[in-house]
Amino acid sequence: MKKLLKVNSILLASFLSTAPIIACNSSYKQNNSSSEESPYKHLIEENLVINPAINEFANKHFFKGDKKSLKEFFNEQIRVESKFKNELNISLTFAPLFIPNILNIASEFQLKHAINSVDVISQTLTQRWFWYIQNIKNFSYVFNNWRSDFKDYKNADSKDDESDKKVFEEVYKKEGKLLKVFKDYSIKEFSNEYKIETMKTDKFFNVKITFLRLVDSHNNSILIPIFLYQKTENGDTEILITGDIFNFENDNNDWKIIYEKLANYISEGRKYFAQKTIDYQKRLFDQSSNDEGQKFDETKFLKDYNDVKFLQNYNKNNYMNAFYYAINKFNKELQNENMIHRYTWGFVNEK
Repeated sequence: MKKLLKVNSILLASFLSTAPIIACNSSYKQNNSSSEESPYKHLIEENLVINPAINEFANKHFFKGDKKSLKEFFNEQIRVESKFKNELNISLTFAPLFIPNILNIASEFQLKHAINSVDVISQTLTQRWFWYIQNIKNFSYVFNNWRSDFKDYKNADSKDDESDKKVFEEVYKKEGKLLKVFKDYSIKEFSNEYKIETMKTDKFFNVKITFLRLVDSHNNSILIPIFLYQKTENGDTEILITGDIFNFENDNNDWKIIYEKLANYISEGRKYFAQKTIDYQKRLFDQSSNDEGQKFDETKFLKDYNDVKFLQNYNKNNYMNAFYYAINKFNKELQNENMIHRYTWGFVNEK
């Protein structure tokens, strides 16, 4: 990875200005519905085989039966130049996904690279989502059981709860490493789509989560959490791949129950961390306020937890804390029967 850091930052700018990014939105469909010959005609693979679950998912949410545009989308997604993979590795180095507040803590030197890197990775996880899913076997993931601020919980006695640290050490002792490659997994199914509860400061519409399940030859499963939403009422569907994988220790047959529990806990976790901040700010307000007529405005703080912030790969109040909450609650309920370990996209394998 050291050699990646030596690559001139010009590559970042040149890639952003030239790489063909195809988004799943109305402009893409409108451009391809015209009578003009498709600019991607020479790229079409007539025998390209797409997993039926992926094909149905993309058609349902983005193409609505437009088979021609759907095929062009898949063909364009799978074709990337080698410099794109190098660019991703550079970006994942300067803006690791497990540090969602990287833009707030980067040094002056790092900040320029981090800003470009955030753009590259965010575009990949929203606009090149099919390419990402197709290449999971070529990525390495970092074990990540932490909150976005890497802080431990406080227990009932206001002392640090070191359970996160213990889990971290147990995984390292068992695996001998904190990196994992999910090489031999194939797509099994999409879960149902579950609505994320709204908050009064939300801006988007119809925010939902679904899980893409992949299995290996030993019937071990991993889940990829995926968010779907509209920026305007009745607008086009947007997609956000999180870059996280939920890895299950053992096989389980009750997947419908697992999907529903995780979705509910993620929705619950989002509100939990928002409420913690509000409660803390309310205590400070009560201690410092001398004006008896002044009222505490929770909306001012709740804005930091709205769905716009929640659905960003790089924001300290994004989905990461909700995932942390959900997995902790899920694992405590099962009492080691089928623990979930969360891994976050670390880099693209060079070989």
